[in-house]
Amino acid sequence: MTSLPLVSVIIPAYNGASTLRLTLESLIRQDYPNIEAIVVSDGSRDHTVEITTEFQSQGVNVIDRKENQGLGATLREGIAKTQGPIVMFLHQDCELLSSSWIRQAVTHLDDEKVGWVTGHYETLSPEKTHLVDQAFALLRGEFLPTESFPEPIHPVAFSEGKCDLIRRDALESIGGIPTLLRTSGEDQLLSYTLRSQGWIILKDTSLVVQQQYLEGAPLKLLRANLKKEFLYGKTQAVINLKHWQTILNDLTKLSFAARKGFHPTVKAGAFAITVMSLTYTMITGLAAGLGPLLGLWIAMFMYYLWKCHYSGIRLISPLAGLVIILGFASFVPYGIALTWGSTRFLLMKLRIYTKPI
Repeated sequence: MTSLPLVSVIIPAYNGASTLRLTLESLIRQDYPNIEAIVVSDGSRDHTVEITTEFQSQGVNVIDRKENQGLGATLREGIAKTQGPIVMFLHQDCELLSSSWIRQAVTHLDDEKVGWVTGHYETLSPEKTHLVDQAFALLRGEFLPTESFPEPIHPVAFSEGKCDLIRRDALESIGGIPTLLRTSGEDQLLSYTLRSQGWIILKDTSLVVQQQYLEGAPLKLLRANLKKEFLYGKTQAVINLKHWQTILNDLTKLSFAARKGFHPTVKAGAFAITVMSLTYTMITGLAAGLGPLLGLWIAMFMYYLWKCHYSGIRLISPLAGLVIILGFASFVPYGIALTWGSTRFLLMKLRIYTKPI
């Protein structure tokens, strides 16, 4: 690889006007000199395109798609319209905190076995985030400090997909971005497929990306987060059914989600949650299974407490209490989505259902 290969930055956007400007500003501050950037607006109805055009003089181009076709199709179009041997995916609400983010990430690709480089994804600091968003961020592990990882640079089972560098030839070798899922989960599908071809996914915790949260009334934020949990559940059902062997294999190696350095209770909780989630997904492909779901809730209760502990949150506090309450509440849409997603996936296998999930 040349010392300064062209990096093609692709930003998929859907109604991202409230956060896109900050994302683009963090991109143009990068000290890496060889970048092409493109925003692919996937049927946005706000000012996403207008905001992007403000940055055209600084090398940011835009594709304005009139119909929403989903995240996978959006990324595929961005890849087709760019040329760099390195492809970078950057979400519309994520800010690169370091001006040398891209330069540092590119150096990891000097290792020819590394096909994907990802950073550390976190939310805004708690004092700048509403309590509802804080609670859901804790549930998703977004307040975990970088020192909680065993090593600052280490291989991981899959990437979170918010901001990543991937070799174009690695993408082409597996047929590009999967379009099976419309809204999320493409990062996990892509991760498992790349790893099956022998590529390493490398995480550098010093490459920090910060998500920008929307402002709004508590009820509005609650609805938005529960909707997100539903989408997660629907896509996770497909991933569980499609790659269950890889997921269980990761667990036996204690490498699942880079948890090797965590407390034994956290590792046990992660193992229990994943096994129960897989079991529940497979059962609900045919009928709802209340037993596995109850067991999953109990495992999650313990896991939520440890997430609070590792994130520096007092276990007896309003935030910790809200984490537990919303954790259980989120499993209503998540459980329904697991049932729906697994059923649709099985229908796809039978060629009864053909649209992306």
